[in-house]
Amino acid sequence: MPCFQAQRNGGARMPKKLPPLKRGSLAHARAIGARLPRISAAHFDADSDSIVIEIKDGGFVGVPRAALRGPLTSGSPKQLNNIHIEGDGTYLFWPDLEDGLDIAYVLKRFVGITSA
Repeated sequence: MPCFQAQRNGGARMPKKLPPLKRGSLAHARAIGARLPRISAAHFDADSDSIVIEIKDGGFVGVPRAALRGPLTSGSPKQLNNIHIEGDGTYLFWPDLEDGLDIAYVLKRFVGITSA
């Protein structure tokens, strides 16, 4: 069994790229946010020692704790299970560890998908 997996529901594709917008503008930030997949749920799986992230389109990503940095590598299972989904489903935050993960980073780093 691989350490992490990615699946897409029904062969769904990433959204098409939008026309370029001026960096730093509110419209640019909203356009990037519109293209990001959204997180529907997340939990720590102690058996695989991974953080499992479910995507709203039906896919999921399992991120091995050993592949992460900072407080997420040393948190207890209880701390790692206390996950808050923030940023309209684009960011995971662990208040007990004062650390977080952005879905764009996870998809780029562990799955090889870029969407923005």
